[in-house]
Amino acid sequence: AAIQIAKNVIGARIIATTSTNEKGTKALALGADHIINYTSSDIYTEVNRITCGQGVDVVVDHVGAKFFESAFNSLKPGGRYGICGVTTGYKTQLHLGSLFTKQIQVFGVYMGCKKDMIETVDVLNQGKIDPVIHQIFPLDQALDAHKTMDAINFFGKLILRI
Repeated sequence: AAIQIAKNVIGARIIATTSTNEKGTKALALGADHIINYTSSDIYTEVNRITCGQGVDVVVDHVGAKFFESAFNSLKPGGRYGICGVTTGYKTQLHLGSLFTKQIQVFGVYMGCKKDMIETVDVLNQGKIDPVIHQIFPLDQALDAHKTMDAINFFGKLILRI
């Protein structure tokens, strides 16, 4: 969703990070301009290469601890770091000097307000974004859904059908 909203609604240039090349191919199909596989490449190094040393304006992090340091370092001065997930861990190191000398904002992103939901549904209805669903599980297979989620080997949403 972040790729589609940033690309199709805001018009941003997207550098997507992923843990597999297969997910990278899917991210490109959704509109990403560049892909970094963070399991085989350093995010900071690749962002510097792609941006000619400028860094990025915004990081949307739904991965957490394993991703944080390199992604944080890839921000340009005045950049913003939004965290909306912690699938690889809750705790990380934060270099406080970089935080204030680069005037970076770090904030938690959780859902949104009613206005955000209305705007999201509006762009969905306009066809600017298309939900990506990895798999739908019957409720009695909730354990399988959790195992899939824990394996972090999926792309899109996991849904439980009641």
